[in-house]
Amino acid sequence: PQETHRLPLATEELNVSHIWVDALCIVQDDDQDKMKEIAHMGQIYTNAYL
Repeated sequence: PQETHRLPLATEELNVSHIWVDALCIVQDDDQDKMKEIAHMGQIYTNAYL
């Protein structure tokens, strides 16, 4: 995505160490990776700051 260059600045502004972007953090054309990451999404979102 075009706006990925802004992610480092966003981490500073939000005072967070990580940003989860599904489209970037999950290999979109790998069904095995998708299933592995989908299994963790509940925990990821439970601990997320929005």
